[in-house]
Amino acid sequence: MRIASPTISRVDIAVFILLPFLFYAFKKHDNIIKSNFSKEQYMKVGFLTLGCKVNQYETRAVAEKFSSRGYEVTSGTKDVDIAIINSCSVTSMAEKKVRQAIRKMRRENPDSVIAVMGCYPQRDGGAALKSLGCNVIIGNESKLGIVEKVEKFLKEQSVIIDVTDINRCKTFENIQATCDIDGRKRAYIKIQDGCDRYCTYCIIAHVRGQVRSKKVDDIYEEAKKLVEDGYREIVLTGINTALYGEDLHQGIGKSMVDVINKISTIPGDFRIRIGSLEPTVVNKEYINLIKNLPKLCRHAHLSVQSGSNDVLAAMGRNYTREEYIDIVDMLRDAHGNYGISTDIIVGFPGESEKDFEQSLMLVEKIPFTKVHIFRYSERAGTPAAGFKNMIKEEIKTRRMKELSTIAKDSMRRFHELNMGDRRGVIFEMKEEGAYTGYTDNYIKVKYKPPLDVGKRIENSLEKGDIIDVEFLKDCTDYMTCKIE
Repeated sequence: MRIASPTISRVDIAVFILLPFLFYAFKKHDNIIKSNFSKEQYMKVGFLTLGCKVNQYETRAVAEKFSSRGYEVTSGTKDVDIAIINSCSVTSMAEKKVRQAIRKMRRENPDSVIAVMGCYPQRDGGAALKSLGCNVIIGNESKLGIVEKVEKFLKEQSVIIDVTDINRCKTFENIQATCDIDGRKRAYIKIQDGCDRYCTYCIIAHVRGQVRSKKVDDIYEEAKKLVEDGYREIVLTGINTALYGEDLHQGIGKSMVDVINKISTIPGDFRIRIGSLEPTVVNKEYINLIKNLPKLCRHAHLSVQSGSNDVLAAMGRNYTREEYIDIVDMLRDAHGNYGISTDIIVGFPGESEKDFEQSLMLVEKIPFTKVHIFRYSERAGTPAAGFKNMIKEEIKTRRMKELSTIAKDSMRRFHELNMGDRRGVIFEMKEEGAYTGYTDNYIKVKYKPPLDVGKRIENSLEKGDIIDVEFLKDCTDYMTCKIE
């Protein structure tokens, strides 16, 4: 049987000749694609932030750096390739939440990279977090460096722990978050880090290091960008904001005044708020310097921590109940209905019933805009952890409930003092047809527009402009208002 020989056409010959060249061309094209689109650009990064506004600001800055390098940044940590936790150590409960979050992430995303930064690694050194399955662990120095650390882990697949002696850090890490941290018309600028007051109960001074301040010109440029982007409130925040400038050797209060005056020259309708002022730092001279600055909100968060002089002394707070009241009176003498919010700890070691009553009486005396109540949390490495006469948890719980009741009445009385006043409000949220915002003196306000509300008011509400309102009614946690 004769087998026919295959017929080779001219097309077959052409393909045979061109095949090596086509392979080379496709290979080169594939390499170009890979060089322009690295695998990191397809990886999803999620964030969990625990703790203070400084942590939230730092998380935003880190997220923006990941985004600038081609990663997909998403809210939440479910179904992500890389999970970043910015941790907190202010209480034992805060650290417990970090551990719970790590375990949950590892269950949900067993193959994901888990990176933890901030106060928990700084306090712990990283050993406990490594045992929980964390891949990248860094302290409070150079948080922006976590991006490179994650990329190094992706390449080498070896656990990275970078926790240095934070007390050797003497320069401010000039990070910037170019947008707000909560989707509203309020934006934060971190102007300060560190604390040197060493209250006996507090771990923060130990994990945040020396006082470091951001340069005035850098703050100005960041604030200018935020105002140009439409933000109506600039919040100056830090670990102990009142200490801003201590390391600049210009005088603490004077440095803060320089910052506020510089920002105030930025064109636009906006206001400035200081995140917190510590009575351990603030005195009458400090108040005299800042009280009449025109764009500064008439509100101060002054953490009193206790109404008992004995407890304040044991806490290492370096002021008395009477001195605290003098500061409040001075602010309110300068500007009627100056908003004061505060923190109080219940159950500090050795706090007697008489001591606790002093805290109750202080809150009864001063109409506060808000009282944040915390139960004492023992922190290893602080002097108070070694104090005698620890308070039982059931006593702390009872005291929290009692103080909470008095605190609500204190807020109600402050609302009543403001009844009939007109204040500027930035409305930031809309829920069930009602807009919610805050006044300059930190009263939460709700406004439900009538059906015939004018276009001008409607536009201002949507834009987040500062709108003058008149208070109408106290609703315990907020006040209602009208707009004319």
